[in-house]
Amino acid sequence: LFCDLDRRLPETDPFDRQIVLGCGAFLELLSIAAAHEGYVAEITAFPDGDPAPRLDARAIARVRFVAAAAQPDPAFAAIGTRRTNRNTYTERDVATDLLGKLEAAGSVHGVMARTTRESGLVTKLRDITWRGHETESLTHRTMKESIDLMRIGKAEVEQWRDGLVLEGPMMELARMTGMVSHQTLLDPKSEAFRMGLDMYRPKAASARAFVWLVNDHVGRASELNAGRAYARLSLKAAELELAIHPWSQTLQEFPEMRSLYEEVHTLIGEGKRVQMLVRAGYADPVIPAPRRGLDAYIIGERQS
Repeated sequence: LFCDLDRRLPETDPFDRQIVLGCGAFLELLSIAAAHEGYVAEITAFPDGDPAPRLDARAIARVRFVAAAAQPDPAFAAIGTRRTNRNTYTERDVATDLLGKLEAAGSVHGVMARTTRESGLVTKLRDITWRGHETESLTHRTMKESIDLMRIGKAEVEQWRDGLVLEGPMMELARMTGMVSHQTLLDPKSEAFRMGLDMYRPKAASARAFVWLVNDHVGRASELNAGRAYARLSLKAAELELAIHPWSQTLQEFPEMRSLYEEVHTLIGEGKRVQMLVRAGYADPVIPAPRRGLDAYIIGERQS
């Protein structure tokens, strides 16, 4: 497994930590799918060494499929239904036992999942996640990185099949009139920019519970393991019909975020690295995000 180095986000993810988490989530899904077909996936993380401070052309992982008496994993059933739900969440609390199930699911591979529905801590986390979102939005180079990946309207969505999707009848109208474009979304003085920021404010305020992942962060494998744990957590959330949305800007390592990074680690870090911060609750369902075709990911056969 290799990282496509052209798809990294150097402004918001300057050390490539978050993209490694994404690769870890993929590996966990791969392992679950392999078991469904009767194979054990033997995963060796960074077989050619630990790239630092950023990723390079070396492999993220090597996977060997072993025909064995692999037991199907019940989590397989949720792979097709898991979603990131960015909607405003309803005023419905998440039961303590459900949060316990999320904690159990995400506490794997040396990662510890933590949850809270306690009103005081939830209020603090709502506030800090919003301030992180605002900081990323008001820092031109980090906002531009996101805006460059905005797919505005049906035609762009179908062309790219990735990125951040903005579509629907109202969005098509706004695109056609020029109200919403990559330029207006990036301009802090524009109505589109202000509306975009205001749209997310009630979303942050609607969080009913939070989930986060911590580990000792010893080398790149720790990042990969955090991604694997998040995949487990997201599958359990889908099984429990809970909405989840990673809202982890405060964990990003660019300079303007430093004070919030330290604040959130002081609040919930336990002296460890917080790898993911996620709001949880209930919300209207969302459709699957667009995905590129399989041929976009396969780079050719390699001999062992």
